[in-house]
Amino acid sequence: MNKEKGFQLSPQAFKTLGLELQNIDKSKISISKSALVTFKNENGVYVLRDGFFKMLKVSLVLENEDSFEVELFGFKPKDKLVTKGVKLLRVTDIYSTDKSEYGHSH
Repeated sequence: MNKEKGFQLSPQAFKTLGLELQNIDKSKISISKSALVTFKNENGVYVLRDGFFKMLKVSLVLENEDSFEVELFGFKPKDKLVTKGVKLLRVTDIYSTDKSEYGHSH
């Protein structure tokens, strides 16, 4: 885990999570509703950038029946949007930054 870059996955984890990516070439895009992550009072999407998964905040511009028009904050050319496996990727992200110790106790 790298606070600036995000987190990495092994090729096996990438496959196991069933992740699918989409090329994006601009900051205002249409995304499927399943690609949106809502946390606290904010919205975001995951992108793959230079081998690291990172969440970018988004602003909802328009809601359609099965998609959202969003404005990405911090978008860079060559970013790839995660379109499938987002929920499991979110769990992985939360777990990778969790400082709790999980052990067996009696």
